Amino acid sequence: MSSFEKPELPDEVYYTLYAILALVALAIRMPLTAFFVFSIGTIMNTDCLLLMESYGDWHNGHM
Repeated sequence: MSSFEKPELPDEVYYTLYAILALVALAIRMPLTAFFVFSIGTIMNTDCLLLMESYGDWHNGHM
C-alpha cells in the first residue's frame, strides 16, 4: 500500500470544514475548541472568521 496522499480539493472545501467545526464547537459550548478553529480560520481565510463572528451575533440575539 502506498502512503496516504491528501486529495486535491479546492480551498473552499477546507474553509467550509473549518466553519462547520467552529459551528459544532459553539453549539456544544467548547470555547477553547472554537478559539482554536477561529485561529486556523484567521490564518487560512479571514472571511471564515468574519462569518463565524456574524453567526455568533445572530445566534446570541436569537436564543
